[in-house]
Amino acid sequence: GYAAREFVKHGVQRNQVAIFSTESVPPYERSSLTKGFLQNNQNLEDFYCCANGQPKQDLQWYEENNIRLFLNTKIISFDTLPLTVTDSIGRIYQASRAIIIATGCSTNRIPVTNIVLAKKDNNRFISRDSCFITSKLSKNLYYVRTINDAEELRKRLNDKNIDN
Repeated sequence: GYAAREFVKHGVQRNQVAIFSTESVPPYERSSLTKGFLQNNQNLEDFYCCANGQPKQDLQWYEENNIRLFLNTKIISFDTLPLTVTDSIGRIYQASRAIIIATGCSTNRIPVTNIVLAKKDNNRFISRDSCFITSKLSKNLYYVRTINDAEELRKRLNDKNIDN
């Protein structure tokens, strides 16, 4: 998202920049997912990439600024000669000058195991290895990395019939 804005500042021409994403929406501020979005007072559109009061980078922004968005597209390989990327269904896209790989980061996941927890006096669960969580409790463990993760957690938090 922010890199796209920099390309626009430098006069990107049509078909010079393409963004591939496995998600179904344009790039957005991931850090906002665990703030306003989960509090139910903001929508995804409020988190599209923007900087310093500039227009939000929604689908229309990318189109108007000559940047091609390939959503729901997973890139599985790239070649340097010729300069191409291949997606998960075999489509090949050719680049003329460069491929920039910006994979973001991944979520650190806590290993799930079947360790039996012992209950302490203050009603907190303690395991023999504190970096593990039992599979029984893992249904209440959420990782928030994508909008889909945040939507699932927001739905769960708003569910009045939750089993604590």
